[in-house]
Amino acid sequence: MKKAILHLGFLILSTTFSWNASAQMTVIPQKEKLEIEQQVKTLILTPPNLQHVFAEDLQRDKNGELYRIGVSMTTFTTPENAGIWKTLPSGERVWQLKVKATGAEALSFLFDKFIIYGNTVVSVFDLNGKLVHEPLRVSDVQEHGMQNIALCFGDELILQIREPKNTKPSEIQLTEVMYGYRSTGNSIAAKINESDPCQVNVNCSEGSQWADERNGVARILVKDGFNQGWCSGALVNNAALDCKPYFLTALHCGVTSSTNDFNQWKFYFKYEATACTNPTSTGTLGGSSTTITGCVKKATSNDGGGNSGSDFLLVQLGSTSNEATTVTKLKSTAIQAYWNGWDANNTVVNNGVSIHHPAGDIKKISTYTSNLVTSGWNSNGLSSHWRVQWSATPSGHGVTEGGSSGSPIFNYNNGNSRIIGTLTGGSSYCNATSSPDYYGKMSYHWDQNSASGNIKLKTFLDAGNSGIKVLDGSFDPCDGTTPPPAPTGYCAATSTNCSYESIYNVLLGTINNTTGCTNYGDYTSLSTDLTRGQSYTITVTPQAAGTVGSAYTNDEIAVYIDWNNDLNFTGTGERVGYVKVATGWTNQFTFTVPTTATLGKLRMRVRISYQPDEGNISPCGTTADGEVEDYSVMIKPVSTAGIEENEMLQAVQIYPNPATDQLTIDFNELKTNLDLVQIKDVTGKLILELKNQGSKTIQVDLSSLSNGMYHVILQAEGIQATRKFVKN
Repeated sequence: MKKAILHLGFLILSTTFSWNASAQMTVIPQKEKLEIEQQVKTLILTPPNLQHVFAEDLQRDKNGELYRIGVSMTTFTTPENAGIWKTLPSGERVWQLKVKATGAEALSFLFDKFIIYGNTVVSVFDLNGKLVHEPLRVSDVQEHGMQNIALCFGDELILQIREPKNTKPSEIQLTEVMYGYRSTGNSIAAKINESDPCQVNVNCSEGSQWADERNGVARILVKDGFNQGWCSGALVNNAALDCKPYFLTALHCGVTSSTNDFNQWKFYFKYEATACTNPTSTGTLGGSSTTITGCVKKATSNDGGGNSGSDFLLVQLGSTSNEATTVTKLKSTAIQAYWNGWDANNTVVNNGVSIHHPAGDIKKISTYTSNLVTSGWNSNGLSSHWRVQWSATPSGHGVTEGGSSGSPIFNYNNGNSRIIGTLTGGSSYCNATSSPDYYGKMSYHWDQNSASGNIKLKTFLDAGNSGIKVLDGSFDPCDGTTPPPAPTGYCAATSTNCSYESIYNVLLGTINNTTGCTNYGDYTSLSTDLTRGQSYTITVTPQAAGTVGSAYTNDEIAVYIDWNNDLNFTGTGERVGYVKVATGWTNQFTFTVPTTATLGKLRMRVRISYQPDEGNISPCGTTADGEVEDYSVMIKPVSTAGIEENEMLQAVQIYPNPATDQLTIDFNELKTNLDLVQIKDVTGKLILELKNQGSKTIQVDLSSLSNGMYHVILQAEGIQATRKFVKN
């Protein structure tokens, strides 16, 4: 609770007002309200043509662009050319200006110069004298001199500057007012809880294991040219463990944002319901104490928003000079931010969540329980994205929406889960819960984007070039007690002498590799396909003292496959073959691929060592005698029949694109027939469904469709791929 002397209508009124996470109050008596209306000059701004704006938004939303909530009204307003100054008997000077933009849900005041001195206070009130934004003071002045007093609810508001006696005059230039017309969270205008009804609040039971990670996720009020919109993103740790306030989101959120635009971005932490139910007012969701204003662009995929890469943007919160202040605020009890960990290995996982702010709404959580699938975005032909399908949970069926862009997707890691991607877009909606979404891979962000001007993510998250690709999160990574980075690859394994016993040949499927004595051999370029649920036999032929097929008594031979792709061989059933050489021993081992094995390329390790000298055989470490060889296996689902999503995307041609009255789907190059073709609009609504008629070419009549973007869902032998086309 704070106490202050509030001067409105230039009559001194001593009153008490409250500003905290649950209240904003100070009502002027009717007399003072009338004096304000009569005396305060009004800056009347011309509202945008909302019919035109909504038409643009329809196309923007279809194209997966920034989810826009406001457009700019330009002005050049200073206390010298607008409003009224009044000197009070106390010597204090007060300036007031009424700003009106009819019909706005909220107004955001963007200053290209905001410099105040001493104990000066800048406030925004509605016509009832209620504070609609936390007052700004000298501590809010940025090094670049810009400021954003954002999302002040109402279309007619009063700006006030209060300068104590003998204080240096303020230097204020208001150059833009953002007209907020949707998804502002204005509870007075019944605009809170605007995301789709199936969404799950982060503090429902589904979020119980993600309490740390959620504290690093924030919604972003983006300024991109003359537009204002919502995105999501996350605070991320870095290998130096120095608390740098790096924040990861999607490039398409601010693909044309200028340096000055970034100065006026705002990051809202802890914008969430405290329980599973939706709140009835944003008054319980915190104020400026939980926001960070401004950022500095650091790294980008430079791919136009995913069209030729993985669509990532890394920024530093605050400004270069106020880094220490920003970190202190992030650690404050109001925010208690969590620097999220990450995993930049290209590892398929089948359990995790995304935490995000759909439509700029309070924080939500979406859950997946099936394998992520490597894919591209917008038919870019790359392996740049994870494709995810969301699962129903007890509280709903989380999906994503506009405003979710840039949000992190996490793998599950027993309470210290890590970011593995950031949202580019997709077609999941509450009425299309089975439609997929696409997240740019951390592994691709890391060092694989090839666009000119791209700055790799590893440049900042591993500035010391340590080579790590996995890092845990922390509430205070620079406190000196944070554990060191987690292991980033498979443990080393070798021997110092393989002249006594070595691996002569490994035979499994198409792998048939005969080698000499190398102590350790990396043959991961050799691979064979294995299908879930199927049984296979691997033959490991040793060589002892130059004799092929022989081994010393008490030699041990073991084969390991990393079924869950967690970069070690310690999981249940991951030692798939073992023998201790004795009478009647065999060099053939039969195993069954688990039905839960991670799809894609996995590591297989083969080892021979001498038990009496080395102890029990282990997949890690150095032995005096023996040899180690590493291979790859490619895990296939039972239903794939040899067809992959990327193969389908490359083999199926869709033209022309954009199309007018007719679209051709040509799959003559596909080695099988398509079982099903669906066309859906961007809301997930099914427009057309065609089942296989035996033809290799399908002609689709588009004459009845409205202009915009559509998804073509292709299905064959259990594999699904999605393409996009535009109807003009």
